[in-house]
Formats: sequence, C-alpha cells, structure tokens
Amino acid sequence: NLWVENALRLKRSLGLKRGKSDKADAAEIASYGFLHRRKAVLFKLPSKTISELKHLLSCRKQLVKQQTALKNASGELEAFDGDSADFTLDIRKSLIKEYDKKIDMIEAELLRCVKADKVLEEQYRLVNSVYCIGPQTAMFIVVLTQGFSLFDDPRKFACYCGIAPFGNTSGTTLKGKPKVSHLANKRIKTLLTMCALNTIKKDNEFKRYYDRKIKEGKHHSSILNVLRNKLVSRAFAAVLKERPYKKDLGIAA
Repeated sequence: NLWVENALRLKRSLGLKRGKSDKADAAEIASYGFLHRRKAVLFKLPSKTISELKHLLSCRKQLVKQQTALKNASGELEAFDGDSADFTLDIRKSLIKEYDKKIDMIEAELLRCVKADKVLEEQYRLVNSVYCIGPQTAMFIVVLTQGFSLFDDPRKFACYCGIAPFGNTSGTTLKGKPKVSHLANKRIKTLLTMCALNTIKKDNEFKRYYDRKIKEGKHHSSILNVLRNKLVSRAFAAVLKERPYKKDLGIAA
C-alpha cells in the first residue's frame, strides 16, 4: 500500500521550523503520517494506456513550446534585410514545418492509444461532444481524471483546475470578493480558458449569457470563469449519463 501526499500540504503543516536536515525531515514526515493516518488515501496506479497518454501529451507540449519559440523568432527576423537574416529565416521555417509533422504524428499516436481502450475512447468521444471542447482539451480531461476515476464530481475537478471561486472574508473588516486559487493545474486551466473564449465568438447561449452579464456590470474574467465551469459540468454530465451532450430544455441540469 502506498500513500502519496501533496508536498506543499505537508510542508505547510510543519509550522514554524528552524534549520533543515534529512533526519529531521524524515521525523516530521513520519509524525505527519501518524497524526493524519485516518485521512490517508491509498494510491491507485494509473492504467498503462493513461500512462502512455500522459507521456505523449507531455512530449506534444514540449514540441509546441519549441515551435512557438521558432515562430516568434521568425517573426522578428522578417523585419530585417540581408542575406544572413534570410538564410536563418529559411532554416527556422523549415524547422517549423518539421515540428508540424512531428506534432501530427504524436496526435495520431494519441488517437491510436485512446482507441485501443474502449472505455477511454467512449469517454473521449462524449467529452468532445460538448460545444467548444476540442480534441486536445477532451484528451487532457480524460487523462487528468484517469478515466473519470479520480474525480466523481465536476466541482472537485473545477477546484483542481483552479476555476472554483473561494470566499475571501474575515469578521467585519475583510469583505473581499470570492477569488480562484493559484494552486491549480495551469495547463488544463489555460485550455479551458481558450474553450470559453471560443464559446462567445458566435451567437449562441454562451454569447447571450456573456452579453447579458456584461450589461449588468459584471467583470469579463468572472463571466469567463462561469463559462469554464459550465463546460466542465457539461463534460462530466455527458460521461456520467453516457450520452453525447445535447441541450435538452425538458431535463433539469
């Protein structure tokens, strides 16, 4: 049996501490484990398919990051004249095309891995059926939830993504507005933000909701966060009900 604990939670539980050594840290970890043994959650090893998908997504992220750096450098070089600038620009453009090929290969391998597991393939299809949730975001949601086994509630997953607002009040002096926490998976949060932005580009229920709240004086960021939560809730609803998401006014959400 293995108990995997968040390192930050353990560190903050130690309180005021002076000095550091491996022996003292080991004693503190043992003490934490003994005091919180009733809250221990045993680690479940992810399936082989999930592990492969994580590795492929990590590789894709690295390639996209490097390709973006090349694109930015190419854009800067286009403003310069000279043989050396043209020469290096051609090299960068050829590398960008090569990165496109490699990224396409990884995406094809991702789909192959998903299709090899019937359960994951069905979950991926259901999540992708939600309006404006694209293939990459759907893939990340399936992988991060480990086939919806780690999170059984969309609110818990929203907290993990950093889109769940928390109160910011204390007594009668501090009356702050609810805020989202920075302790989150920033990658999936970014993807959900892009999905939410795509929902308000065309006339639909999201766009009408956004426009109505803007007229009421709500801030753009807070409305966008609501849209992100709506997308997560719909993705979970589609998987839990085992059917593609469709707007049905006859069924209460």
